[in-house]
Amino acid sequence: MTENKPINIEDLLERVDNNIDFALQMLDKFFNSYKTRIEEIQKAIETKDYAEIKDSAHRLKGLTGNLSLMRCFDILLSLEKKAMEKNIQACAEALILAEKSIIEANEYYLTNQDLFY
Repeated sequence: MTENKPINIEDLLERVDNNIDFALQMLDKFFNSYKTRIEEIQKAIETKDYAEIKDSAHRLKGLTGNLSLMRCFDILLSLEKKAMEKNIQACAEALILAEKSIIEANEYYLTNQDLFY
């Protein structure tokens, strides 16, 4: 199974009906804009706005799921749960892991674009 890879390319291509250009375009757009979403969650953590942490994590989780960044998806699911539990330390830790996972996925994407073809 390809779950151990930062991006499940086979799954992503299936989601976009094998439209490679569209998949690459969506990944480029995501990797160029994810920091804004991470910052939204960070601000919510700083103010202990658990509803906003949950909502922002949920939105980012949806994006990562649609792009088949499954490691990050799982981390963001955990972050959502930690927000519902009102565990601010666990939220902060999960956000760090989520951002690292996105960075790893971006590096994987940039060094493995030949796998899309």
